[in-house]
Amino acid sequence: MRLNAFATLAAAGLALGLATAALAVTPQGATPRPTPPGRQPTEEQWGPARPFPAGTLRSARIRLERTACYGTCPVYSVEIHGDGTVIWNGERFVKAMGARRYRIPVAKVRALAARFRAARFYSALEAYEGGVTDLPSANLTLTWGGVSKSVRDYAGLMAGMPHAVHDLELAVDEAAGTKALIGGPQQWRR
Repeated sequence: MRLNAFATLAAAGLALGLATAALAVTPQGATPRPTPPGRQPTEEQWGPARPFPAGTLRSARIRLERTACYGTCPVYSVEIHGDGTVIWNGERFVKAMGARRYRIPVAKVRALAARFRAARFYSALEAYEGGVTDLPSANLTLTWGGVSKSVRDYAGLMAGMPHAVHDLELAVDEAAGTKALIGGPQQWRR
């Protein structure tokens, strides 16, 4: 009998904890629901609809910054310019410390820019922040035709960030080839 009562109390506590965690997720004062993979995000997960600005690939600048966590998260920034120039700055838990400058094919930059357009990046909220601690954040900025848009991702998928925006962070890393610069724990310099 006591075991059954304990199990009931434990289940109620778990349900209350999950409900409280769901309420703690608030990007910019809203409480959007997370989008399951493969589904379209709801309008509450976006800011006001904004068109992609006029401009050319030459005017493009795409910047991704990954910040520290309570642990060994790689800390770096990478910036991709429309002409294929990439500027890397490794700070902690990466193989390539300091500034590096290299080039990638312009076709990669063009494909990346097309993904930003398809993802409606300029209509995303400014921040998607989950109610947890000790995680790294990713700050993603696109400047196109002189118009800049930044999105801060701190446990963003938990806070209703559209998967399309999260996928852009991964696409920037892939286009810039950051995996080789980050390396693995045995190669990290602190």
